[in-house]
Amino acid sequence: MESFQQALEDCQLSDLGYKGSRFTWNNGKEDENFTKERLDRAMANQEWCSMFGEYEVRILAARSSDHKPLLVRFGTFSKVRQRKRRGFRFEASWTVENDFQEIVQEAWGEGNGVTQGLESMRSRLDRCQHVLERWDREKLRHGDLSIKNLTTRLELLQRQETPVENCLELIKS
Repeated sequence: MESFQQALEDCQLSDLGYKGSRFTWNNGKEDENFTKERLDRAMANQEWCSMFGEYEVRILAARSSDHKPLLVRFGTFSKVRQRKRRGFRFEASWTVENDFQEIVQEAWGEGNGVTQGLESMRSRLDRCQHVLERWDREKLRHGDLSIKNLTTRLELLQRQETPVENCLELIKS
């Protein structure tokens, strides 16, 4: 440990702090030996801090490990995030939805029939894209909200200083 501390000092590294849960690890015990610690840290020197100005270290919820992941973001953090338009991505999970085929067939069949060849194909693909994106937002994104809600709940439970067994009981309720 002394060698590690010396290396931190030699490289002039310091802890960047954190947001979120205070602890990054637990021993997985479910008795009086239950322990939580902040073992994982993001470190940087003054040169890095100057170069990246604004930064944020978030301790995320642990999902499959006894260590919680750290997310280091840097850049501008404005209250109003600019929404970036990402390219269209077809989701394979859509195909198992009951109304998927009907949605695509309707979108593909719409149109005025004036365009020909590639122009017609492009028009139909664009229409399908817009219909599927709207359908995904309106009907299917409730699953994403449920994942976000459960992740938030998991993070809150992991902030508590209670053994895993107690957290599992609270999740079920």
